[in-house]
Amino acid sequence: MNEESEETNRWRYLTPRLNTRSPKDAVLNGTKVKQLIAEQITAHPFEDPYSSECYVNDARIYWRCISKVQCVHSGAEAMELMLKSNRILEDLSRGELYQGDTFHTKLVIRKWADIDPELEFRTFVSKGQVTGITQYHMKCYIPEFSQNKEKIIKAITDKVEKLNPLIDAPDKTYTIDFVFSRDFEVCTLIEINDPPPTAGTSLFIWDDEDDKKIIFEGPLTLRILEAPVPWEEQTDIHSPLKSFIDAMRGRITKSPETQKEPAEDVGSCLLQ
Repeated sequence: MNEESEETNRWRYLTPRLNTRSPKDAVLNGTKVKQLIAEQITAHPFEDPYSSECYVNDARIYWRCISKVQCVHSGAEAMELMLKSNRILEDLSRGELYQGDTFHTKLVIRKWADIDPELEFRTFVSKGQVTGITQYHMKCYIPEFSQNKEKIIKAITDKVEKLNPLIDAPDKTYTIDFVFSRDFEVCTLIEINDPPPTAGTSLFIWDDEDDKKIIFEGPLTLRILEAPVPWEEQTDIHSPLKSFIDAMRGRITKSPETQKEPAEDVGSCLLQ
């Protein structure tokens, strides 16, 4: 009985997804993510909110909060997340459109693990060999990456070498994602995907023939940002949340709407 209780407790926090994609877009317009962002902004004040350091920090806060709010505690919360996601709706609709009655998908329930999502890397494997490694969030500058290049490459290539015999992919060609601990001592598998162009290529440009050649032929190439991306060019950050962060930092005049307490989430129709 105690063993069952301990196991149940370990699964108290979970995150749902399909076997295709996660419903991470569903959290963008909710109140929970704003509450988390507000807490983090308050906990990490900057004397100069217009400094490069502050902007870099705010981008990291954004991605951490987007990830954290995908942690759910019940089946009802999991279903709410799935039903509000356009990504999930798109995957189901495309599957039915192109495959008809033969289409099938899977609901995946994962035990929640706290990670720093900005430390995630996408890796391209062609014929069993690592050809390209890129930071996953293509506009989120992480200064620690430059200081740990060799460690990142070695950890990922070592992981792929161990996992490769277990991965059933055509021609041993696939995309695989890993995330690092803050000290870069632990490299954890996130997920395995189809090769590009089905999988995104982050800092590699799919339409660039040289980049495409690297992805499928090598030589092994690591791509990271070497300098911060200006805040106004952070188009990967959901615009209303970027404005919310600016308001929290005092970078724009707070409107009466911004000053209001967050309203309760309202229901969302599946076909919206």
